[in-house]
Formats: sequence, structure tokens, C-alpha cells
Amino acid sequence: TCYARCPKEVDLPRLMETLRIEAKQRGFIGEKTVNLFADLFLASVKSHGRTHEMGMMAFYNLLSGHWFQDAMSAPALFLHGKISPFPHNIKGKEAISKIFAKTKERGGER
Repeated sequence: TCYARCPKEVDLPRLMETLRIEAKQRGFIGEKTVNLFADLFLASVKSHGRTHEMGMMAFYNLLSGHWFQDAMSAPALFLHGKISPFPHNIKGKEAISKIFAKTKERGGER
């Protein structure tokens, strides 16, 4: 959405990913949970075509050992309809699968 709406046509997702990779290579990112979050995000997009926030929160907290990190905010988010326990798949998920396949083909998938 950022890229599509940017009046200067800056590819923000590509820029952010490039900066993340560069920061990791230079040793600015030492926290292992950054990679965990990125992996969970990509797995969610690959599975559903978009992120499933509640699922990401649950898996991230479980796998990172931060079990109660979102204990205070999650109930309010759920009650206000901001997160759902069930993932929503986008229409045209096949296009997302093609993007992941092409990325893997080019050696870009972790």
C-alpha cells in the first residue's frame, strides 16, 4: 500500500528490506527475534496473502519466549475488531504464490 500510494514512487518495502539486511550484515541487529518476526511475517503472507496479526502475535510470543508480551493489548484489539483469531485469505492468492516461487528461484528466500 505504501508503494502504491507514494507520490514519489519510492518502493518502501524493498527499501526497508534492504536496510534490514544491511543492518544485520553490519552487526547493528543482534537480536534474534528480529529474524523470527520477519520469518513469521513472511510465512503468514505466504499462507494467507496477508498477515494474520493474532497468529503472528501468538507464534512470536511463544517462540521468542516473550509469552505475556501482548497480554494487556491483545484483548482490547480483539474486542475492537482490530485482530481476529481466524486468518483471512485474500482473493488471488495464486499471485502471492508466484511471487514467492520467483523469489525462491532467484535465491532470495531464506
